[in-house]
Amino acid sequence: MTFRITPTTGDDGDALLIAGRLESEGLDELARAVAAAARPLTIDLGELRQADAAALAMLARLEGSGIRITGVSQY
Repeated sequence: MTFRITPTTGDDGDALLIAGRLESEGLDELARAVAAAARPLTIDLGELRQADAAALAMLARLEGSGIRITGVSQY
């Protein structure tokens, strides 16, 4: 498996933990998870090891739409 999405629900909304390598082939699955999640939504990238250009572009669009992105590597 290239990546894993682990959904959680807390008092401050839903969160999706993304682990592994997020590449363009998995973006439909990420889009489905985002659509199914309650708002406010946080996407935690603390366990993300690699992302291709298409995945980075999607994450930027999601952040631009108001979804909180955490755990972003400085690299």
